[in-house]
Amino acid sequence: MDRHMDRQDRNENEEHFDEPSLEDFLPNEEDKIVKARQMKRQSVIRKFITAILVIALLISLNQVWPRVINFSSIKFLQKSSELSKQDDIKEYKEAVVTIQDQYTKGTGFNISETGLIVTNKHVVEDMHPITVIFPNGEWKTADIISVETDIDLAFLKIKGEQLPYMSLSEPDAWQVQYNGPKKLDTKLGDVKVDL
Repeated sequence: MDRHMDRQDRNENEEHFDEPSLEDFLPNEEDKIVKARQMKRQSVIRKFITAILVIALLISLNQVWPRVINFSSIKFLQKSSELSKQDDIKEYKEAVVTIQDQYTKGTGFNISETGLIVTNKHVVEDMHPITVIFPNGEWKTADIISVETDIDLAFLKIKGEQLPYMSLSEPDAWQVQYNGPKKLDTKLGDVKVDL
């Protein structure tokens, strides 16, 4: 009887440990459906993350773009380029000067063919020596002859003749006083003014 039981147990064990069939390892319809759902879920997650990143980049770009590209500056530069092609503006640009010393730099313009430069007081306030450079590269040393603190205006005198200059629209309205040791004669536009 024991032998019979051992055989029966053995047969049961053998039945219990039978190898699975090959079909068990092949994908079935249920596996395909589960895999399709997983792929779809992963695709949705990827699209969602991509959309979030695109929105974040657009918001960032929207905040940075106006700081990088200033549209009013572009319009200004376009208008400046357009005006620079006009003959009278080309002539005026020859009278715009750079005023500098070894540490600072500013601009001004010559209003007399003998060298009277108008600039801001704060440009030349602590400048020494003062050098005036014309667009053609010619440079001259300058002296401050008058300062108007209330309107931040300064007048400089350079030595020269037949320098490029801008004539003033109302030369009679300009009056420059000079309290130096000698009297200077400077022509402003068509009117002679004593400095």
